[in-house]
Amino acid sequence: MVAFMQPLVAGFWGAFFGAAALMVAGAVAAYIRALRRVAMMAGSASLLYVLLAACYLRIVPIDDAAVRLRVDSCVFLISTALFGQLVLAMVGHMREPAAARRWRTGFAGYAIVVAGTSFLLPAGSGFIFATGGGFLIGAVALVLALRRAQRGDRLAGIAILGLVSIGVSGSALTVIALDRAAPWQVHAIAAVAGIVYLSIIAIVLWMRFSYLIELQQVMRHGASYDPITRMRTHSETGQMVGLAFFDRKLKGTAVGVIAISIGNLLALEQLHGRVAVHHGLFVSAGRLRRILPGGVEGGRLGEDGFLALVRGFEDINMLAQLGHDVVERMSRPVTLSTSTEPGELESGQANWVAQVGVGIVIAGPGEPPSAAIARARTLSRAAWGFPSRVAWQDGSGQLAEAPA
Repeated sequence: MVAFMQPLVAGFWGAFFGAAALMVAGAVAAYIRALRRVAMMAGSASLLYVLLAACYLRIVPIDDAAVRLRVDSCVFLISTALFGQLVLAMVGHMREPAAARRWRTGFAGYAIVVAGTSFLLPAGSGFIFATGGGFLIGAVALVLALRRAQRGDRLAGIAILGLVSIGVSGSALTVIALDRAAPWQVHAIAAVAGIVYLSIIAIVLWMRFSYLIELQQVMRHGASYDPITRMRTHSETGQMVGLAFFDRKLKGTAVGVIAISIGNLLALEQLHGRVAVHHGLFVSAGRLRRILPGGVEGGRLGEDGFLALVRGFEDINMLAQLGHDVVERMSRPVTLSTSTEPGELESGQANWVAQVGVGIVIAGPGEPPSAAIARARTLSRAAWGFPSRVAWQDGSGQLAEAPA
């Protein structure tokens, strides 16, 4: 039975260290692309946890039991403090430079105090004390992540899963550190939970890495590189309109035309420069893409707007509801970057709320596409004068506020 258990344990931990190697390779790739803050945080969080596992498994050659427990305590505290910072960054508590400095200082000071206190205790008691201090960091981060999750933050759920996984893995590793004869099931739990933890780090690294790479390109190239909106370019929007209206002509159906205009981009440029405008369009287009349901096509419309086409709709009120949803989503506040430097992409300086107007038009079988789009765009600009910012033409053809 022992001969079977040892290869099984080695297999679990081999998978863990293999996942760690892939994680470090990803962090190095991000570092090469100049996204150093993301790479350093994710890579160091992974490497420290690998070192933690190596110490607890006695792979690191430390013969003195007391010294080994001291080292384990310090590595565990540093790992949890760094992962706590990563969690807070995920849920948005470290976007402001001043707040980030306060959290980093707080975590570092706390870890130093707990580590110093543990050295005043016997090795075994100090190890337990430091472990408890590390779990307290996780508890604080968990509370903050739960609060963000209640507000609908999508990254908060990932952060909570990461905290749970590192808590389970850390508990199992603590048992292994205190008992060399721990059963293989404990090793399995520690290794699998550690792999989940590394996977969470990889997901966060990829999300931030891909987002910042794309945002960096947007800031540099502007409208000539239409991942600024990650939507159809102006010419492709024209092709989209042509196909939709050609299909309307064949089937004899109406097309719902929704024009979205942003009224304060010029003021944003005058206050904070063209780079902030690029970032504002980037965020606004991302929000629009996420709110458009399946079957609704979208693209750019001029320098300050977007166009959505709805074929085969059953109820005009559905278009009105979609218009109100678009205004609600796109009008949420956002902090914009004013520099293209990689280290400053996430430290925004401009607080901005898009002045969104939505115009809704039903293009009948005989109406030319250019006339329908011009009419929708005019309505979207007129909608800035309505409280709901959504306008259409009522039954008599007069400008009116679309009902919710």
